[in-house]
Amino acid sequence: MGDIGCYSLGILPPFEVLKTNISMGASLGIIKGMAMAHEAANMAKPLVSVIGDGTLFHSGLSGFADLATTKHNITVIVLDNRTTAMTGGQPTPTTGELGEEPHTTNIAAVLMSLGIGDVTVADQFDYSSTKTVISEAMKRDGLSVVIVTRPCALNFRIREPHFYVDREICISCRACIGVNCPPISMQVYEGQSKKNSYINPHMCVGCSVCSQVCPVKAIKCSAVRGEGQA
Repeated sequence: MGDIGCYSLGILPPFEVLKTNISMGASLGIIKGMAMAHEAANMAKPLVSVIGDGTLFHSGLSGFADLATTKHNITVIVLDNRTTAMTGGQPTPTTGELGEEPHTTNIAAVLMSLGIGDVTVADQFDYSSTKTVISEAMKRDGLSVVIVTRPCALNFRIREPHFYVDREICISCRACIGVNCPPISMQVYEGQSKKNSYINPHMCVGCSVCSQVCPVKAIKCSAVRGEGQA
C-alpha cells in the first residue's frame, strides 16, 4: 500500500511496487482493510505499506494506534528521511537528529509507546541487511515496523565520494539499472560497441547501493582511485 510523499513515485514505472495511493496516512487504514478482506477470502498473504516521517506525524499516528494489536501479517516501512520532501523540505519532528532543529522526536520510541513491540531500525544504504530485515519482518504475524533512516540527499546536500563503473569489468547485466537510481544509465563508451553501465558523477551522492548489487564488483568508489570516470 502506498501513501502520499516523494515515495509516491513508487506507483509509477519503472518501480511499480505500490498498488494504492490515495491520501496522507491512508496506507495504514487501507492495509488493515486489505488484511480483513484477505482473511474473509481465506487468503494467507503478507501485506506491506509505506509511510514517510512527515506523513506519520501529520496523520499516521492514529493509524498506528489502530494497528498496534492486529494479529494479521502486516509490515509497515517508515521512510524517515528527516524532512517533508514532497512540499519543499520543511522540518519534521525527527529533523533535529541532524542538528537542524532544537527539538527531536524518536519514531521508534513513539511507536513502542503505542504498544507496538516489533520495531526495527535499518540503514537502507546497507542493501543486504535492509533486505533481510524487511524479508524477516514479512514472515512474522502481527504488526512489524521497519524504520529506514537515511536523510534526504537533496535537502541535506549529502555528497559522499561518487561511484564509477569500471568498463573493463562491467558485463552489462543491468543489475545496477534495477536499483532505479537517476545517475545510472547504459551508454556506449569510446572504443566499444556494446553498452555498459555509466554513473553520472555530478548526480551520484555516494550511497553505494549500486556497488552492493553488482555481481562482478565493477562499480567502485572514486575515493579509492581518485576523482574521475572509467
